[in-house]
Amino acid sequence: MKWYFIYHCRDYRGFLCYFEEHCDLISLSRGYHGKVDDRVPFALQHPKVQEALLQIRNNFLEHGACSLQLLKYDKAKLDTLQLFDALLDQTIEALNANSARHLFGVHAPETQIVRDQPFFSTFPEYLGKWYTWHTGVTTGTIHEMSFFKPSDAIKAMIESMQSLFDVNCRIDGFAFEDPVFYQEGKPLLSICSHEDCAVLSADGDMPEELQKFGLAYDVG
Repeated sequence: MKWYFIYHCRDYRGFLCYFEEHCDLISLSRGYHGKVDDRVPFALQHPKVQEALLQIRNNFLEHGACSLQLLKYDKAKLDTLQLFDALLDQTIEALNANSARHLFGVHAPETQIVRDQPFFSTFPEYLGKWYTWHTGVTTGTIHEMSFFKPSDAIKAMIESMQSLFDVNCRIDGFAFEDPVFYQEGKPLLSICSHEDCAVLSADGDMPEELQKFGLAYDVG
């Protein structure tokens, strides 16, 4: 398996549409500071979402060294995941309490809490959402991950994007970033919008059909 780190794409809309046509699941993420009403949302009822979340979790087990060092937590990796889950639950409790003291200390003004509205879509291709500290491309703050089947709604979002790394990907009036395209739970293309980097996984050389999109990349 080779990893291609893409930092420029001339025809980014065509490039993204290619992956929209060759995947079976897309996730979009956004930083979230609002109330979390459904800790176990209906997203988990869909097998494609279950596969993707399991893959993200397994990737964390393999590549979570930075997070382990940051937490100064040197027990078994599975215990580390349980620690992350516990910290996530505690943070969600603080968000739901709507109290700045839980997050910023006793002297923090209440205005430091940004009240977000949970995302929900009426599109039939919308499969649900998940709250996590680790989206596969971002770790460190709570994100709301929303999952979609390939659809005209995703194509419309791609057409509205201003670059491959657009941080304002619009679905149903909400702004997302970090699109990831999956096939059978495995990420084909993962975009970290704020870092201006996309990661493409391939079994060998860069596929010839992708060269036409004008890619500039490094090989990892």
